[in-house]
Order: sequence, then C-alpha cells, then structure tokens
Amino acid sequence: MKTTLFPLLCALLLCGCSAQNPVSEPVSSLPVIAETVEPVRETPSMALLSQSPELEEYALSEAVASFLPMGDNLLFFSGGETAALTLVDPENAETLAVHKASIALTAENATVQLLENGISYFNGSARETVVLDSALREVRRISAPEDLTGMPLLSRDGKALYYCTADAVRCLDLGSGISQVLKEASHPVQSVTGLLLEDSVVQLSITDSDGVWRTLFLSAENGQLLGDYEGNLLPKTEGDAFLLFRKGGGMNTILVGRADTAPMVLNPLTQPQACFFGNNQVITAAWDGGIPRLEVYCLESGTCTSVLSGFAESLPRYLAPASHGRIWFLCEQEGGTPRLYRWDPAASQTNDPTVCISSYFTRENPDYDGLAACSLYAQEIGLKYGIEVLVYKDAVATEPWDFHLEYEYQASVLHRELEALDARLQNFPEGFLEALAHRFTALNICIVRSAVGSPESGSLAAVNGVQFWDDYDAYIVLATDHDTEYALYHELSHLLETVVLTESTAYDQWEKLNPEDFRYDYDYITNQNRDGSPWLQEGRESFIDTYSMSFPKEDRARILEYAMTEGHEDLFRAPRLQEKLRRICTGIRESFDLEDHPGTLLWEQYLITE
Repeated sequence: MKTTLFPLLCALLLCGCSAQNPVSEPVSSLPVIAETVEPVRETPSMALLSQSPELEEYALSEAVASFLPMGDNLLFFSGGETAALTLVDPENAETLAVHKASIALTAENATVQLLENGISYFNGSARETVVLDSALREVRRISAPEDLTGMPLLSRDGKALYYCTADAVRCLDLGSGISQVLKEASHPVQSVTGLLLEDSVVQLSITDSDGVWRTLFLSAENGQLLGDYEGNLLPKTEGDAFLLFRKGGGMNTILVGRADTAPMVLNPLTQPQACFFGNNQVITAAWDGGIPRLEVYCLESGTCTSVLSGFAESLPRYLAPASHGRIWFLCEQEGGTPRLYRWDPAASQTNDPTVCISSYFTRENPDYDGLAACSLYAQEIGLKYGIEVLVYKDAVATEPWDFHLEYEYQASVLHRELEALDARLQNFPEGFLEALAHRFTALNICIVRSAVGSPESGSLAAVNGVQFWDDYDAYIVLATDHDTEYALYHELSHLLETVVLTESTAYDQWEKLNPEDFRYDYDYITNQNRDGSPWLQEGRESFIDTYSMSFPKEDRARILEYAMTEGHEDLFRAPRLQEKLRRICTGIRESFDLEDHPGTLLWEQYLITE
C-alpha cells in the first residue's frame, strides 16, 4: 500500500457524517469512587537563578522529567518506577500539591489527559483510570473494562471512557454504566491513543495484517472512519485547530489548520527539530549553527513574530504557553540537570515580514504554478554561474546506480532551497564554477526531496547529497530532507578533486598527514561501525569526524565543507587539520589559476597565517 506521507488532519472533519445506531449493553462494573486524599505539602521545587526582561531561568530541586500547564500553575512529573506529580505556583515558587503515583509517568504518556477540572491517567498494573481534581486530590478511580485491550482515555468532561476490546472500539457512559460500540474493529493490535479537537475525534493506533503500524481517526459521535494513515501519528489540537509535526529523514514538516478550513504548511525560517502548539501560535525549536533557537509563528499572519537564541545548551524537551503571552520550557543542561525557563516573546520580537505559511500540496496534486516559477528561477541561477540547476522531475531524470532519488514537489521548499543555493554559489570567485563546468560536458546541480541508497550496493541508507557521473556529465544531488549547505560544499569538493589531482601535487602523499597507526576503511558500510574516537580526542585531532575516515576523498570533502561554513575556528587550530586544509587551499589555487587572486577565499578563512 502506498504511504500517505503527510496526512491532512483537518480534512478528516470535512467528511460527511452518516447516522448509525450504536449497540448498547450494560457493563458488569461501574466506576469505583475513591476517598478524597489531601495534597502533600513540600518545599518549593523551583528557584530563580537569573532574570531579564526577556528570559527567566529557574533551578529545579529535583530531577523533573517533564511538565504540563494547569491554568496558571505547572504540573511537574518526576521519579522513576513511581512518579511524583507536583503542582507548583511559579509566581511564588510554591508547591501547592503532590500526588504520588504507583507507576512511572511522564507528561508525554498518552493516557495522561488534562480535564476541565483536573487530570487523569491510566494505571495499567491496577487496571484503573485515576482521576484527580485541579488540586491533585484523588476523586475517583475507574475500573478498566474486563475485555479492555490497550489503554482507555477519559473525555475532558470526565463523563465518558473510550477504549478498545478485541473486536470493537467502545464508549462507556460513566453515568449510566452503558457501553456502546462506536465501531467494530478487529486488528492484531489496537488501542485508543488520542481524543482530538475537543473530543470530537477518536484516534486509534493499530497494526494491520502485515504488522504495519497505522493511525485511524474516528468520529466520536458515530464511529465513522474519517481517515486511515500509515505510521504512528501524534497530532496536537487546541479547540478546533490542529498541528501535525512529522519528521521524514531530516526534512520536518509542519501542517496546521482548522476543522473548517483547508490545511496549510508552515515552513519555518530555521529547519525545526521540535514543534509546540498553543494560544494560536506555533513554536519551533531548532539548531542554528550549533546554537539552540526558538521561533514563534502566528497562525493568523503566518509570520515569525519572536526569536530567542543561545538560551541553553540543548533544545527544549517540553514547552507550554503561560499566562500573559509568556512561554515556559524545560531544557537539560550538561550533566542532565534540568532547567526551567520562562520567556516573554514580546521582549524579543522580530520584524521579518516573510510569510511562512502556504497552501499544502501533495505529490498527487502539486502546485504547478509554483513549480513552474521554481523551474524558471533554477534556469536563471544556472545561467548566472554557467551550470545547470534542475528541480522537480527534471532533477531525478538521471539517477546514480546506487541511489534512488525522490523528487521534491513542494514549491515553497524548492524556492527556499534555490534562494539558499544562489547565495552559497556567490561564495566562489567570478567565473570559477563556469571554469569547473568546462572540465566536463555538463555540471548539473539537482535539488531533490531525498536520496536513498542500499547496503547491497555499498551505499548508505540516506544521505544529504550525492555526486555521480553519467558519461562525462557531472551531477551533484542535494536532498532537502537534510541540510543542503554542507552537502553542496561537500559534493563540490569531489568535483574539484578531479581537477586538483591532475593539475597539482598538493594531494600527493596525503596519508602521511595522518597518524602512523591510522588506516582508511575504504568502505562506507564498514566505516559506520568504526570507533574513530582515538583520532578525534583533544590533542590528537586529525579528522573532522568518523565519516572522514572512510576514504581520503571524504576526508578532504569533509574538511572543505567545514572550512566554508561558520563556527569552526577552534577545530582548525589542530595542527593536522590545519595542514590538511592548507594542502586543499593550495591545490585549488594551483588548479584554477588563483595563485594571484587577492584576498582570502571563503575556504581559506581558517588558515593560520605565518
């Protein structure tokens, strides 16, 4: 079955609803009401470390694993095999209540449900749903139905329990004790895993007959199947709005929308590694040149409204909107110490007018006008530098024997990458790329969605770039599901090398630049299992990374890509890496008549002058 890569969640609710008559039958056990338990008072669990108009940093007195917002307060989850849920007033750093759970529990546990007036979770060992009020007082326990499979989820109003049996998805009315069949279903594995869009949609995770995980969406009103998608999807909803963040290789896609509007795709300024949702905003977390970065996007305008950089040593693991427009997030510092931050986006607003939300198109229904504009843009770039730039289906018309190329069909992604390519090619001296292209019958740069290899051919499963030949035509493939900046310089290095090896002696006796006890793998698959740490340790730095140890050409290509990008001054202070860089720079100048070129070329920026 063909995979639908990015499901349109809002389209699920656009389907018409047909009436059904659910089957009703009594259940043997009614909910068990437990006695109210008074909260446990403890010392404050957070202390202010630093404060500015933009950002506050707090130390946590225990190893907090995650948190959820509960009104103006925060609910911390901590502990190992047994969890402690601690409700804290962050304004006064006061612990309001503590609930001791007899199981391991985190905020990301699918059974943890924020209710209208409290919280619930499922204790699988005791087979009961525990319901707490807004002060963490236990108000009831709901016994699991005897025929339960997977886990049950409690509705926000606390009146209904959704769950699976071996042959159906059911809804238990907790007032009457009547269990209704919502939809007949019989799969090898099946469980309710989400209640979405104000409990109007039930999310069901299953395995099909082939053992493939799938996600089904059902109407909570009548059990109608609204959607069936491959993969374990984790959409987030707020009111009638939804967000779906999905990683694919390295290209992470964000879909946003509302129940009554067409879906849109958000293309952040920086490729996100995590995504959060709340207060009609999308907050993305990304690495930007090794520095953590948060960006806030308004769903109404589609623009980035605030940016925060360099706030910690890691990206946030949990993030939630707070009162007065501020945002809480949790990061892990060196040594695993958790730090809590409260950010005021109003103090770090940005005026970037770029609209980052656009219509969402699929492979089967692409934006033909946008793709045509990208094709013209690619031609302009090619004429500017004396090369060929190929996009959409033209980019995959010729494939290397050991990789399969998937074409990029999102015009917004292609336009973004073409702009970046144009800016990066400007780093080469005027006429340089055209002179390089004249060494071959053609020099083609192909922008694709992904490049997937196979171990049978000796190639890696997924890469950010590929350089290959078709007769005397040279091809560079840049995959948008990874960072294309490093890939461009890396693959260009392979082409430059074909010239340097014939026009210069700079690369002669290259292996003498390595430690005496080192040998290249001369095999990509073998290299994946190599322990390269002895030659990466401080004082013995001889390579950029372990991949550099596969072949001499990869060693040189890795050095060139790092030499042309920012933030690597310290790396090239290592004597062996400095000498390797010097050889590469000498070889390029000698091979392309640049001996008398004034100034410093980009790849020479880290050369230490004597």
